[in-house]
Amino acid sequence: MYVPVTSKTKIFKDAPLASSNQRFPVLVFSPGLSVPALAYSIQIGELASHGYVVFALDHPYDTALVRLPDGKSITFADRHVPAGPPNAPFFRIDAEREAVWTRDTQFALEQVGKLDSQTGAFRGHLDLSRVGVFGHSMGGRVAVQACQVIPRIGACLNQDGGLFGVDFRSGEVIPFVTSHASTNAPLLNIDVPIRLSPGDLDVEG
Repeated sequence: MYVPVTSKTKIFKDAPLASSNQRFPVLVFSPGLSVPALAYSIQIGELASHGYVVFALDHPYDTALVRLPDGKSITFADRHVPAGPPNAPFFRIDAEREAVWTRDTQFALEQVGKLDSQTGAFRGHLDLSRVGVFGHSMGGRVAVQACQVIPRIGACLNQDGGLFGVDFRSGEVIPFVTSHASTNAPLLNIDVPIRLSPGDLDVEG
């Protein structure tokens, strides 16, 4: 039986900020590898409904599609990740991506600071003393690293982003975050466990 979908979201394009002099806490979000930030609109919209201003990043070359203001489109770049189970080259490529995304986050925060001081909808409405970062999967790992290297961040959330990389055959460890460095702010890790039957995991895994 076909049932037409009639429900509407409460997310609006170019929605105005509250008409007051209130400043709102700022969150910066990074999605999982190749996933557009739009896929997380329910979570982001929920946070916005509680008074946060959320800036969601689509990282060029690492998102399915990024369209620039001049109309240019950037598609996901093939990094020639080695085939087979995770190994040291695989984790190195991810670590390089993570470093770039962390710099993207730093750049985004600099631009957010400009939005608060320049003429526009956000002027005087962004509380830059209350800044948090969060992300899912690779974006979660980036949130942790950003929280280690960007002092202004006051809170960070890692949603199911593994914080390590291991070549199971050699025992070589490729850390995703600097293991000896603490974060500059409180960190919450949310891990989704993978449950496997005893026969599903081979000796290398």
